[in-house]
Amino acid sequence: MKAHMRIIAGFVFSMFFGIQVAQAAGFHLNEFGTPSSTGMAGVAKVTNNFSADAAWTNPAGMTGLSEDSMVVGATVLSGKVEFDSDVATGGGSDGGNAAEPIFIPSLFYTRVLSEKSRFGLSLVASVGGGVDYGDDFVGRYVVQSVELAGLALTPYLRLPGE
Repeated sequence: MKAHMRIIAGFVFSMFFGIQVAQAAGFHLNEFGTPSSTGMAGVAKVTNNFSADAAWTNPAGMTGLSEDSMVVGATVLSGKVEFDSDVATGGGSDGGNAAEPIFIPSLFYTRVLSEKSRFGLSLVASVGGGVDYGDDFVGRYVVQSVELAGLALTPYLRLPGE
């Protein structure tokens, strides 16, 4: 067998037999409350040149704004995460609904500096999520609660090109 064939065979073997399975449960959401992202299912993000949230979704689109503007958004997220504890042998509960309601804030501001220059500022909870299984959860020896939160404060300065 030639060298390159051995390399390919080794790669294929490791892909099929070297894969590790990870079982986990969690929750993740990277949406923020703005008219152009939530109200249009995110499709207007890349073409946004009509609202202050362009400071986050499309900084170049801020040149389409003719006056200073601000958008404040909020999203309340309520999820449902449950497990079947019947398959466990160590005892414990199913943890109930492990997802707790979350408040997701956002703030966007754009300022017209000149005909082609804009300043933009965005404050978003760009990533977040969490679960709380409780003290009697069947998987309590591995995990009881998980939280992940990220807050992004991003300034932009759009200057005229050559």
